[in-house]
Amino acid sequence: MYSNLDKMSGIYKVALALVFVLALTSLVEFSDGGAVDNKVLVTINNTLSDNKMLTVRCKDKHDDLGIRKIKPEDIYQFYADEAFLWSCSFQFGNKFHQFDIYDKNRDAGFCPNGCYYEVEDNKLCQIKFYAYEPRDTHCFDWNGKRID
Repeated sequence: MYSNLDKMSGIYKVALALVFVLALTSLVEFSDGGAVDNKVLVTINNTLSDNKMLTVRCKDKHDDLGIRKIKPEDIYQFYADEAFLWSCSFQFGNKFHQFDIYDKNRDAGFCPNGCYYEVEDNKLCQIKFYAYEPRDTHCFDWNGKRID
């Protein structure tokens, strides 16, 4: 016959196994950094001069994420479906620009784990990180031409 202690021990083992499986599942799901279910994490950092507020609106052919205001040195993040071209409009001061923030043909090789951008007055710079250390940078003018 099993005692109550043996029954508790069995329940404890089952619960522990369930927690382990759930933890392992989440590690596998997020093991590629910023990518989740064919989505890429896009991060936009406002590094404009003179503490300017940055207004951003990002969308693809299916989703419009609405208007976001990004304070100086603050970030805005969203998941972009990598199957579609994502474009953002940027407004600061009296300037208005449009930029394809995620283009699979251009970006999949450079930022497979998420695209990080710093928005400056005259350009956007896409920064590739390795183990949280910035390593490579691609900068674009506001017409989309690579300038680095």
